[in-house]
Formats: sequence, C-alpha cells, structure tokens
Amino acid sequence: MRPPRAVISIAAAVAAAAGITAVTLALAGCAPPYLEALDQAANVVGKMALVGTIGPMDLSDRATNLRFYPAKPTASSVGGIGTPCGFAVWDDGANENISFLSGSGGSGGGQSNSLAGADPNYPLYDYAVMNTISGTAAVMVIHYDPTAAASQYLEYNAPLSTGVMTQVGSWTGVNGALLPSGWIPIGGAVQPALPPTLDNYGALFINGGTVGESGASFNGTGGFVAGSAPSPDTTAPATVAGLTRALYYAGGATNTNFVSYYSGGNWICYKLVPSTSSTLMSGITHRVDGFLSTGDVLSTDGGMLRLYNTSGTGSQRWAMQSGGLQFCYEAYVGSTLYAFFSLALPLTHGKWIFNVYAIPTSSMQGLG
Repeated sequence: MRPPRAVISIAAAVAAAAGITAVTLALAGCAPPYLEALDQAANVVGKMALVGTIGPMDLSDRATNLRFYPAKPTASSVGGIGTPCGFAVWDDGANENISFLSGSGGSGGGQSNSLAGADPNYPLYDYAVMNTISGTAAVMVIHYDPTAAASQYLEYNAPLSTGVMTQVGSWTGVNGALLPSGWIPIGGAVQPALPPTLDNYGALFINGGTVGESGASFNGTGGFVAGSAPSPDTTAPATVAGLTRALYYAGGATNTNFVSYYSGGNWICYKLVPSTSSTLMSGITHRVDGFLSTGDVLSTDGGMLRLYNTSGTGSQRWAMQSGGLQFCYEAYVGSTLYAFFSLALPLTHGKWIFNVYAIPTSSMQGLG
C-alpha cells in the first residue's frame, strides 16, 4: 500500500535520520519509511505548513511523553523560518528532561527536574516559550506545586548562534517573589506579544478560597516584571475557588478567560469574565490546551484535535484524529498570528525526529 502523502513529504528526512540515502531507497525499490504517528495525524497536518523537521535525537528506550517546543520565529514568513530549533522535553521515569535542539538534532546543555508529586491529569512543569529576542531562544519553566504554596519558576535560554542551553539564575518561588504573599498560582499560559516585545504570562491564583486573575510580563533576565496583587474575582464559582491545580488561559485585552480542570472523571471548563460573570461551558467536554486570538479554544485530548466555539456555553466546531500532535503556542510571524504544532516521530534504536507545523490562526476554523 502506498504511504500517505504526509509520510512521503518527509521521506528524505526520515531516511537520512535512519542512515539511508534516497538513492539507496530508489535502487532497492523501497517505499519511504512508514511512521504510524505521522499517519494518524496526516489529515490534520496535511492542511498545515510543514515548517521543518529536526533530528534525529538519541534518547533512552525509557523516554516517554516527548514534546518539542520550537523557538519562537523571528522571520517575516513561515517559509523564511528554515530548519526549526527549540526545546525538547521528555520523561524518563523519575525526572523530566529538557534540552535544546538545533541543526540536525545536536543538543546542548540538557537539564533534569524531578517528577515527584506529579499529577497524571496536569503537567507538573509548564513550558512558557518566550519571544526570541536578540538571537536568543528562551523558555520560562513554571513548576506548579499542587500540595503547598511552593511553586517556582526558572528560565533556560540558548543563543541561536551556539545552540547551547544554559540555566538563568536558580529556581525562584512564585509566591511572595512575583506576587504579594498569600496568592497561590494554580495555572497559567503565555499571551503572545508582537516581537521584539516580551510576552506576558497570565495566571490564575487562589488565596484562602478567593479566586484572583492577574498577569505579568517576562523581564528578559530570568524572571518577571513584578505584578500587582490579583483583584478578587467575585463571580468565580466555588468549585474553581477550591482547586489546587488547573489549566488556565487569559484573554488579555478581551478580559475573557478560561479555566479547565479534571473532576469526577470529566474535564470541566468555565469561561470567566472577572467579577462580571462565570459560565459553565457545557459544550466543551475535553481538556482545553489553548485559547486562540480568534476567541476559540482547542483541545488535543485523547489523540483528537478539536476546535470549540466559545459563544454561549460552547460548541464543537470540528474534531479530527491527530495522534500525538502537540499544540505549542500561538505566535507572530511578521504581523500575522500563527498556531504552531509539533509531532514527535519515533525511528529505531531510541532515535526520534520532530516535525513542526504552522497555520494562520484565522484559518483554524476552516481546518476541519
């Protein structure tokens, strides 16, 4: 059977990663290597632009939960981005590891962080990729501790000229350092900014059963521009006020935010307009993984890419099989906002490659 078009499109990259030239394949009469993970996502990624493929990366056979966060683009067009580089993240049992990949998969400056206390429904570490400023890729890692007011943050950056990742400073407590003492962060996400402006991070906080929502800009030197205390959200539901961890996405100037949390075997979503209204989004029944500038939210829960309309109580626009496709972030390419995705593809003997895809956010509704 002929492999899907999406598989053929990266045949040369896969063959090279496996040490097989295209000429060898042709002489042998072989079809391009078949990648099940790519086949599962073919209908979705075939409608996106393939930014590029990076790898192979050698990992232990124990590596699980692989993700790739490309450095935010500085080019004025997707075609001008070139071979992607960025932060690869994977688990090995006791630890979560991060390394910077560039070129043909070379890595520099790997780091490991403990997975002790991880909740299977939420990431223990949130990887907030920042705008690439002055030729340096950067990611702020927020460690959400659901058991105590001990959440911390730490920045890693990598000059694109060297590809060597370094740690900026040391782990710093969010509570008391970023905000007045007492406010405990339980979730947050990056709000994209037009380069070279530094991005903002919007977060949801709890203080003795009171819900607060606030944001702070990254300062470019390993921390945040200190934020003010969140204003209490007087209309937030009591169920949200009782959470110790959630997924949260702030709408910035729209003042419309979304919180997604797991309870009783189901994912529940609320739309929060601080101190104005809260709406149970009964039409959004899967984990929310991103809030787009179009006003829609998306989910990659259960190997399906779903897009939801957020009017009223929410409704599904479409759903498509996507396998292990990961939503990375929304970012500007020139003056246009794009949604970026990545897909980890296993080869043999612990080798992996990563595909990076992009689509104008305004085209997402027509994807399904």
